[in-house]
Amino acid sequence: MSILDTSIALASAAFTGAAAYGAWKASSEANKAAWNANETAAAVAQIERDRWQKS
Repeated sequence: MSILDTSIALASAAFTGAAAYGAWKASSEANKAAWNANETAAAVAQIERDRWQKS
């Protein structure tokens, strides 16, 4: 491999690493949002169960 080929491979690896980090960060944020949504849905479901039992 020439220096140019090595440089291109290195740049490609760096961009791939950056893309992988970005994907990991986005999936982490999506996971947090999903947990929050699940907690909210559980709270609303409990409120509805309590409301229906009082009716």
